[in-house]
Formats: sequence, structure tokens, C-alpha cells
Amino acid sequence: MPMDNKGEGVGIRKVSSYELWHIKDKRKEVKKKILIVSVFVFLVFVGTIIAILNLISKRSAQWEWVVKPGVYKNISFLEGDLFKAYKNNGEACIIDASTKKVYKYPLFDDIDFDRENVFIVKKNDLYFYVDKTGNRLSDKNYENIYSLKNGLSAAKLKF
Repeated sequence: MPMDNKGEGVGIRKVSSYELWHIKDKRKEVKKKILIVSVFVFLVFVGTIIAILNLISKRSAQWEWVVKPGVYKNISFLEGDLFKAYKNNGEACIIDASTKKVYKYPLFDDIDFDRENVFIVKKNDLYFYVDKTGNRLSDKNYENIYSLKNGLSAAKLKF
């Protein structure tokens, strides 16, 4: 007869097939619960790691000035990465935030965006088209130019 650690006899009995099936079924349930808890713990762990990485990346993101603060006034959005501004001396400028380049137009009273690389400028109450560098695109002078959609403009010729 087998003995336990105290030296006493241990009884052995035959287990029925129903009891054996019931034990196996309980083991399956326990394994299933362990698997569910393990997956849950893993997902929480991964989510925590992702949240920590997001915080680190946000803290390490560097902001930088496109232009020096205090040099420009009346900055307004034009289109895409383009902004219109005036230097403190009144000089009209276009700021391209993507290239960090400032296009200065000291000869013009005002400038506005019309379409890609085409701008409407005002000088002495006359309007005309220029490119980004300030070169005139035509000889015509207008009383006014209204920028519309899809590259279209409405303009009144000056006679």
C-alpha cells in the first residue's frame, strides 16, 4: 500500500469515466480562464507601452519659430503653408512656412494669394498679378481683382 509523508497508508480507488470527464472539463475551463486573463494582461501592457511612447514623442517634439517673434504684425493665413504679414515698417511679406522663406515686397502696398505661385498686389490703387518673387506676370493694370475658386479671378481693367 502506498504511504503518505506521515507514514500512513493512502487509499486508492478507481475513478469512474464520468468523474474523469468532469475533471478534464474543469481543467479546460481553468485553462480557458487563464488564457483570457493572460490576453487581457497582455493587451493592458501593450496599451500602456503605446501610451508611454506617445507621451515621450510628444515631449520630444520640438517647436521652432518660422520667423522671429516681434518682427512681423498682422499675420494672416493665405493658403496651404503661406501667410501674409507686414513688417513693423509696413512692408508687405509672404511667409512660406514649409521652406521658412520670407518673400518681401517693399514696392507694393498690399499682396494677396490668388492661386499657386500667383499673387494679387496693390500699388497706388492699381492691382496686378505677380509671381512669388514679385515679378509682374502681365502689363495690364486693374481697378480691382477678386480671387475666386479653381484658379479663376474676376478683374476690372483700368483704362
